[in-house]
Amino acid sequence: MASNIALRSARPEDIGALLEFMMISSWGGIREAWERVRSPAETWRERGLAELADPECEIGYSRFVVAEIDGRMAGMVLLNFVGDTTPLDPRREPPEQAGAVALIKLADRSVFIREIAVDGWARGRGIARMLLGLAERLAISHHLGRVTLIVNDANGPAHRLYLAEGFKAVASRPSFGHPVFDDGSMLVLMQKTVPEPEPAASRKDGGRCRPP
Repeated sequence: MASNIALRSARPEDIGALLEFMMISSWGGIREAWERVRSPAETWRERGLAELADPECEIGYSRFVVAEIDGRMAGMVLLNFVGDTTPLDPRREPPEQAGAVALIKLADRSVFIREIAVDGWARGRGIARMLLGLAERLAISHHLGRVTLIVNDANGPAHRLYLAEGFKAVASRPSFGHPVFDDGSMLVLMQKTVPEPEPAASRKDGGRCRPP
């Protein structure tokens, strides 16, 4: 793993790059959703940028964490927390996404990795594992017990990574009609159980702060 990878919250100036990473994460499928909800006066890209710029939107930039290498954005993750963000609204999603929406509902009481992507030049440096680790730490600290995500089994590298990181398939739906995957491949809900945080009183230091 590269030692110069840094994680930080996304900022307004990241919005354009986040749109490109969303295209990577969805294999271009997000464009179909933005085409459906755009106004006649805007392009799908303008609609995407507007949603990313809106702090109240479920994909607003403030909900992202980005990974940088030497100050250059290399990856991102968008996390949903139980009680924080509702599942995708099926009324706003293309009908063919109904299977994915059903899977997301099964992700209750977890940190749900809604989007994750690493740019091509930065792959193989441990960034995806670092972002997955962030999700696990948040699941532990929020007492949620598990991390969940959805992957298409046609995305072999991602599927193998999640298996290697301890995720297990718990449900699946066919992807027929998907704007990208229309080949009978499966949308797979994967889950990883994480431990409860150690109670302060049981720590070896007695729960006291360590001296500086």
